[in-house]
Amino acid sequence: MPQVTLRQGTYVGALKRDTHVYHGIPYAQPFSKRFEAPQPLPESDEEFSATDLTSNCPQLPSRFAFLNGTWLPSTKYDEKDSGVLSVYALEVSGSSDSLPVIVWVHGGAWVTGGSQLSNYDGTKLAQDAAAVVVCINYRLGALGFLYDERRSLDNGPELPAGTADVVATFEWVHANIQAFGGDSSNITAIGQSVGAHQTQALLAARPDLFDKAVLISSPAGFTNPPSSAAKARADSIAYLSDHTTPETASIETLLQAQTKAMIANPGSLSTWGPTTTIAPGFLKPTSLVDSKQILIGWAANDGRVFLHLASPETPLSQLNNVLTDQIFCEPSIALAKQSRKQGHAVTTFELTWAPEGFAFGPTHCIDLPLTFGFEAWSRSSMCLEKDMDEWEARGRRWRQRIGSFARDGTPFVAENGIKVF
Repeated sequence: MPQVTLRQGTYVGALKRDTHVYHGIPYAQPFSKRFEAPQPLPESDEEFSATDLTSNCPQLPSRFAFLNGTWLPSTKYDEKDSGVLSVYALEVSGSSDSLPVIVWVHGGAWVTGGSQLSNYDGTKLAQDAAAVVVCINYRLGALGFLYDERRSLDNGPELPAGTADVVATFEWVHANIQAFGGDSSNITAIGQSVGAHQTQALLAARPDLFDKAVLISSPAGFTNPPSSAAKARADSIAYLSDHTTPETASIETLLQAQTKAMIANPGSLSTWGPTTTIAPGFLKPTSLVDSKQILIGWAANDGRVFLHLASPETPLSQLNNVLTDQIFCEPSIALAKQSRKQGHAVTTFELTWAPEGFAFGPTHCIDLPLTFGFEAWSRSSMCLEKDMDEWEARGRRWRQRIGSFARDGTPFVAENGIKVF
């Protein structure tokens, strides 16, 4: 069994397809106090098992289950012990060269998802990208983004807890990834959907923590001004019983209040995003930043599944692409333009492939089976057995493209299924 020794303890992992896999490694102390900032881990000489998926942040079922499938019944959730990540490190013998590092920041509308889901098994990505892959957790919904006037992406002084968690994971990677064979001076952040928005925030707040970035299907222009965030907080508290506060409510009660606040604010792209009046990356820094290489992309029909959720009775063939343009494509192009002004080298791309006969076409989340493999996403309606070979062939090329970018900044090039601008 593979094992790795860190300042925080020794972790025993599992060997999977010539890859050392470590699940549930803490990047912060248990969240013993709700909404607290992540706290550094103490030193330890204990040995811990890291062979099995552990806990994700508590959450309700995803509204995207019709597309992505449901999480496995064995999936675990725990508020205190969700500050964890998984590492996938190639078994390399006889080489002293460090591998590039890829840190995956999951999506899920800031209310669902996690690194301890079987869907985010980074084994194939590590192998085909020839990289050390880290999949991270961060606190979700009210636990991560309940309005607090001291916490915002604009001027803080603190970041929202869910974004502070992302910062803490990258700090952990910097301090520990060499023990897994990773190069701490060559880290690529990859975010999907709101995970890409979190990566934008990281680029604005702590650009020193990584070297390259890939933003996939980001709601790049999303803002959540204090007035909206404060209303969501008030709506949540209104559903709590007397003498109960967000700090003292049971997790079940808080999740119910969180959902009711979402229902009370139906016009929001996301009720629980981080508080900000300016989308991350759109405000020119006051000082020069190191030039980074960035890929910014979207799916050709990114918004179609959202229109379906809003109008499930409308035939899919009649759903237009207005949300793709408004939420994903146009803001991403604007972010790319602004990033170039700031000195970054940016390539934009569009995913145009979907399995033949898949009614939604290349829609939101189409990149996930490409990134993590058909097997990990086999419960998704995107992944039918008849298409498995094509998914795997395209996925292998996609993962190799990501690996080339992570290794030396080689940008994407146009090919069947990918347009490059």
